[in-house]
Amino acid sequence: MIPPGITRDHVIAAIKTFKTQIGVDRLADSEPHLLFEGNFYPPKVIMGLAAQAAIGHSPRAADFVEREVLRAFRDLGFETGFSRNWRKRLIRYSVDLYFKPDTVDQLADVVDRASSGEEKQMEEMLAGSSPEERDLAEDWAEIRSGELSEIGSLTGELMINAIHRFVEITTKHMVVFAFPGFPPKAASHINELKEQLLERGFDIEATSGFYAFDEVRLISNAIKHNGEVGGELAKYPGWKVGQPLGDLRPHYERLLPRIKEYVSDFSQRLVAAAI
Repeated sequence: MIPPGITRDHVIAAIKTFKTQIGVDRLADSEPHLLFEGNFYPPKVIMGLAAQAAIGHSPRAADFVEREVLRAFRDLGFETGFSRNWRKRLIRYSVDLYFKPDTVDQLADVVDRASSGEEKQMEEMLAGSSPEERDLAEDWAEIRSGELSEIGSLTGELMINAIHRFVEITTKHMVVFAFPGFPPKAASHINELKEQLLERGFDIEATSGFYAFDEVRLISNAIKHNGEVGGELAKYPGWKVGQPLGDLRPHYERLLPRIKEYVSDFSQRLVAAAI
């Protein structure tokens, strides 16, 4: 239980006592921590020192519930988070957990197998149809073939949207772990993401493969709007303003290796830049 009467000033005084008696450099790498002026502090220890200042004695560390201590610090206007070393691990882990290009490929494989099965059935039906049924069977096969082609185009759109979303989600987690206090919603808006990272001395455009990701982002935006190439996308080779997007699977296959390179380099650079 958190003793009543502890103020922000008590916590700041506790941090100063901790630095004098223990020293930030000797801080154990336990998580999560209280963050203050760029340094991390063990929450239960600081709360114990703050209680000593507020009520004259310190409860045992075992008497504190960590989530309550962290909530109390946040209520007093402090930030909490993981230690730098642990957050570096979480940056790397985010790639394994959230970036799933294999899942996109599996989706495409399922559609391909289903379409291939239907095409085989159509061939068998045509081969087995009588002369009287032939015209009707051919008309049906033509209609169904067009529908399968549309499904193929839709699959390309889903693949682009999925890989873009995977990168976006992975980015959100990585930047939050790298930079405590980073606004998560900024990861979904490229200009805000660039701005927030530049404020922290990080140029995302210097990341290997960034422009492949940007192209995927613009293709995804075009899918969501009118399905035509916009001005920004037309700055990349092979695209013309007003042109229908067409079959996107070749573009997915072309861009995927560079997307993987981008996510890998981005994570490594964030690990190096983490504060």
